[in-house]
Amino acid sequence: MTYYIGVDVGGTTSTLAVGNDQHEVVYVSEQFPTTPEKGPQSSISAIVAAARDAMARLDAPLSDVGGVCIATPGPATKDGILLATPNLDRNLWNNFPIRGSLEVALRHEHARINVCYIGDGQSAALGEYAIRSRRLNWRRVPPASLPTEDLQSLFMVIVGTGLGGGAVLGGQAIQGSQGRAGHVGHILLPDYAFRYEHDRKLLKGNAYATAESAVSLSGLAHQLEYRLTLPP
Repeated sequence: MTYYIGVDVGGTTSTLAVGNDQHEVVYVSEQFPTTPEKGPQSSISAIVAAARDAMARLDAPLSDVGGVCIATPGPATKDGILLATPNLDRNLWNNFPIRGSLEVALRHEHARINVCYIGDGQSAALGEYAIRSRRLNWRRVPPASLPTEDLQSLFMVIVGTGLGGGAVLGGQAIQGSQGRAGHVGHILLPDYAFRYEHDRKLLKGNAYATAESAVSLSGLAHQLEYRLTLPP
């Protein structure tokens, strides 16, 4: 049997999942520390260790892995080079080739493992689409809870510390020429979208006055901090 590994890298913790060639999710790890303050190589080592553990639990060697995909917060290039990612220390992580570095590390375990990259918002949208369209089976999701219509496309907006998103069309995640399609948080907003000048001064990613700086937990915290200084 052939297995496929997916890795979601977050600013605090990461998670690894394994699927098989029968379109089944067969293993999802517990969250493990990303340790961003220790630099990217520490995180790469943690991912490799989690992959070893996952395959051992499935009683299968890493040579049975047909491919690996890693997802991270953006911005990043289409090939997985991180570009001043807000959730990760820029002094340690900026311009780090996370896809290529993970591939090199995993090839020390098995020489033919290939790693691809996708943005975390795109990955979330694709995963939601795969489950809802029944193209992927996961025992934690009962079939009776899924829609019965033939799902061909999906657009997702994810509000959290930031504002992410992704789109799927015809079973494929739309990545765009630069790999950033669907990341609604990166959309630049006009000045009139913000009530106060202070609200436009929150740097998110590489830009000010974005949708993420207006609609996200970090954006709301920035706005609230200023509003608490205003006279009643």
